[in-house]
Amino acid sequence: MPALPRRLDHSEWATLMFTDIEGSTLLVQNHSEVFFEVVDRHFEILREKTVSNGGKVVVVHSDAFFASFDNADDAFLAAVEVQRALSEEDWPDDVVLKVRIGLHTGEVYPVSDTSIGYVGIDVHRAARISEAASGGQILMSSSTMAELDKDKIAEKGSVRFLGSHRLKDLSFPEHLYEVQIAGLLVEFPPIKSIDNHPTNLPKATNSFVGRQNDISAIISLLTSDQRLVTLAGPGGAGKTRLAIETAYRLVPVYGDGVFMVSLGAVAKPSLFLPVVAQALGVPEYRGRTVLEGLTHFMTKRHLLLLIDNFEHLIEAAADLKKLLGICPRLDVLVTTREPLRFAEEVVYPVAPMQLPDATAHEAVSQSDAVQLFAERARAVKRDFVLDERTVPLVANICRRLDGLPLAIELAASRLRILTLAELSGRLDQSLSIIGKAHYDDDQRYTTLSEAISWSYRLLNPDEQRCFARMSVFRGGFSLAAAEHLCGDQTRPDLPVVDILISLCDKSLLTTNTAGGSSRFSILETIRQFALGKLQESGELDSCKDAHAIYYLQFVEQVSPGLVGPDQRRLVGELQMEMDNIRAALGWSLERADFDHICRYLQAVLWYLIPRAQFTEGLMWTDRALAIASGINGTREFAILNDVAGWFKLISGDYAGAVPNFEVAHEIFKSLGHAEDVARTMITLGATMAATIESDTGPNMVIAALDECKKLEDWHSAGIALIALGEGARGGGDMQSAAECYDEALTLMRRSGDQYWMGALLLNMCHVCISNGDVGAARHYLREAIQLATEFDYTMMINLYVALAGEIALKESNFDDAARLFGAVTTMLHRVGVTFEFADQVEFDKAIELTTAQLGAERYGELHAEGMSWDKTRALAFAHGISHQE
Repeated sequence: MPALPRRLDHSEWATLMFTDIEGSTLLVQNHSEVFFEVVDRHFEILREKTVSNGGKVVVVHSDAFFASFDNADDAFLAAVEVQRALSEEDWPDDVVLKVRIGLHTGEVYPVSDTSIGYVGIDVHRAARISEAASGGQILMSSSTMAELDKDKIAEKGSVRFLGSHRLKDLSFPEHLYEVQIAGLLVEFPPIKSIDNHPTNLPKATNSFVGRQNDISAIISLLTSDQRLVTLAGPGGAGKTRLAIETAYRLVPVYGDGVFMVSLGAVAKPSLFLPVVAQALGVPEYRGRTVLEGLTHFMTKRHLLLLIDNFEHLIEAAADLKKLLGICPRLDVLVTTREPLRFAEEVVYPVAPMQLPDATAHEAVSQSDAVQLFAERARAVKRDFVLDERTVPLVANICRRLDGLPLAIELAASRLRILTLAELSGRLDQSLSIIGKAHYDDDQRYTTLSEAISWSYRLLNPDEQRCFARMSVFRGGFSLAAAEHLCGDQTRPDLPVVDILISLCDKSLLTTNTAGGSSRFSILETIRQFALGKLQESGELDSCKDAHAIYYLQFVEQVSPGLVGPDQRRLVGELQMEMDNIRAALGWSLERADFDHICRYLQAVLWYLIPRAQFTEGLMWTDRALAIASGINGTREFAILNDVAGWFKLISGDYAGAVPNFEVAHEIFKSLGHAEDVARTMITLGATMAATIESDTGPNMVIAALDECKKLEDWHSAGIALIALGEGARGGGDMQSAAECYDEALTLMRRSGDQYWMGALLLNMCHVCISNGDVGAARHYLREAIQLATEFDYTMMINLYVALAGEIALKESNFDDAARLFGAVTTMLHRVGVTFEFADQVEFDKAIELTTAQLGAERYGELHAEGMSWDKTRALAFAHGISHQE
């Protein structure tokens, strides 16, 4: 494995162009004699058009091409000229060449390795946009569209807005545009987004070998009314890889999606349903449990869930049973070391790859186990072949390893340093000695354990120490995290990166690129072995402490920007590390380290709230408060109650939040923490105003506002003004509401808080509509939808469409109002919620007025038309209303 690239210190702003050939595998199969000639000519065209338009070729690999441009106009012109030139080329052998192109503008970081060029989340985003395109199509992001000279677009064709789409591995939806080239107008199929081709299955890092009979059998079970199929077998038998490969082949069968839920890093059964909801993109809403949200989402959808590594969360099987009982079109494929043991389950044993009894060279060489070894051997030794000399040795290795795929892959990686004969001989000796000393109910599992142990013993002491320490990571880790955990354990002349490369070479770690940076992971079976070694060393607790400190520093560093203008990048970074953050927070709870617990919870509060992950947030605060009896009256106890109160407040449980805010407020007051006292006066006053008929709550908020202004805590002052504005609006005083909202909006703009800005813009739109100022309402609505779609604030998007309908109503455009109200009805029904009380009252009133104008029959026809629209069409229609002058 080559050295990992080092990111240079500076960043650049660039427009990136990614291209590749659609259907290249079929192309090489059907036109093998001219394939390389075609690919080379296509690269010549790409290079020529890139350079002539001021671009720079970054990477050319296989059939993929990556270029960068200093400005979006040059990239746009290059992409158009590429597609035109490819369409005009006279390709040999009647080849039809279709190249897909993605353009995205953003921040990139040069790296020392010129074969990579750049890293960063925007590189990842550009590649995903290209993958979403069809052959012959050019897709652009909104950031590229914003920088284009519109006159240049008009010269070359036109641009069509395709709506907002979720792309694989990206935290937020992307607004995508299609370039329509004059003279090359083609009607392309729906773009390859999660919305149109819904799956989150991971991409394989190497080829899948064998198991075709198993795949056929599992598919047969799932397509013949068996709704729960469990792949059960020992660690290292290949259950996960078999399940993913099978699931990929079932994507066309399940019209509403195939989704993977990985439980390896999930420590508590109570997190099972929230993790499923997060995998499916199902948010939590006020007054609705996670189970209710999931069942509403899945009841009518034809879905396959692949649930990986269930064995340590068997208690959560009851929740899975509920989902299956309520959702008749849901099928589930589970991997586990032990069955779930309920009536609906069909257990499919995953046996290791077995060698045939035959001794003939041809029969043995075609067996799955030997083919797997050969495939992995060629990855480290390109000239490896199966012949009369090598087949007996490979067969012996596979037999000695009981056909366990993981053990076979570990052994094959050793061909970097051993000959095949040496490998076979060493395994014979090692496993024979082991076999005499160890007995187990499942001898195959013992074989795997000892195969890992054999690989471990071949590591040098530095590699062994770092390998053991890697076991505390969950769900993958970065180079920086590994250096923090292992930097003090290695010699100055042996960088941690070199150890990681060595461990990857030996198949004890795997690496891929996520978010534009290298990321490492460790298979759960291997991680458990490494964890045992770490425990034997006596370093387990100190390593978990170091792990917790590193991720606390990380989450506190990104936390201030989680609702700011750079949240797309920061949320993506934090999302990648959530498994590690959960593990570190769990460890802090085990240690009853309340300083760390409180800091973690404060840091993730505004990650979880905008994503409506209230159940997980309250699970953590409940666990912390359950062990907090010894810290009553302390600042930490106040923080725990304050965070719990916020989760309840935003999720709509105002009455439940009051006691938490009361405790927090009283403790902060007793400790003399002025800013915390003022902040909790706001939240306590707001929740009391919502639950108790009294002036006490509003008066507290007014007093808190004055105090925040004295302390120059402008963000908290903005929240106080929002609370007062909501109270005024609820009481019908639109003038006072507008004044509060307007001042709050000024303060939130100053702080850069996009979450509260989005809510305020919609509130201002409400007030302007009520006051008859449609022009101002449109202005606020346009800015609101830009924020809501940019950062995927689902309920704000629903409210945006409703407000567009209310603007249409205000202008006596009753037909469009009815259509938009129908679209909103469908959008709300899809997630099983209603608006907040004040918004719902206004929405119902608008429907009543529109019906009165059109008559029930006509309103019903137009409302039904709107209900048939998907989200993209509804947004596009509302977009048109908000941009009318």
